[in-house]
Amino acid sequence: MTRRWAIPVLAALAIAACGGEEPDRFSLRTPGSPPAAPVPTASAAPTPTPKPVTRAERRVIRGWADELRRGHVEAASRYFSVPAEVSNVAPGWLTLKTEKQVEAFNAGLPCGAKLLETRRSLEPTFVIAVFRLTERPGRGKCGTGAGDKAAVAFQIKREHITRWVRADGAIATPTPAPTAPPTSPPDAA
Repeated sequence: MTRRWAIPVLAALAIAACGGEEPDRFSLRTPGSPPAAPVPTASAAPTPTPKPVTRAERRVIRGWADELRRGHVEAASRYFSVPAEVSNVAPGWLTLKTEKQVEAFNAGLPCGAKLLETRRSLEPTFVIAVFRLTERPGRGKCGTGAGDKAAVAFQIKREHITRWVRADGAIATPTPAPTAPPTSPPDAA
């Protein structure tokens, strides 16, 4: 009668030994081997390739920079839409609601700029332009900034600049930060 009980007890012990706290068999590896690379999942989507900068976008940016560098503030201002939003140094956006405000903004830029390169931002509606700063005729005096590089992120619609944001961090890296929500301060004359 002891034999009848011995077989079920041994079978129960064998089954219990199989469960335990052992690692999953797929996580086992040969001792001394490097860990396996993670398996890509369906949710890991590749980063989309940004569309190239268009000729029209490049033409608007180059035209604006060339006119400003020559001291033609009125002509440079015609590359902007009205209204337009700008963000130069202070955080947030300033809405330029009239042609006079657009001209005042452009006149207030102390340097001219020579376009060096353009590329699509990771924010796909913006184009990053890198410039070499220059002196320019008129009110602006670039001073010690002449020769430095500066970057601006442009949003261009219907061949006019609708958003202009200083993006000097984009000189070394391809990501500007034009994501701050627009705010409309009181009208500037």
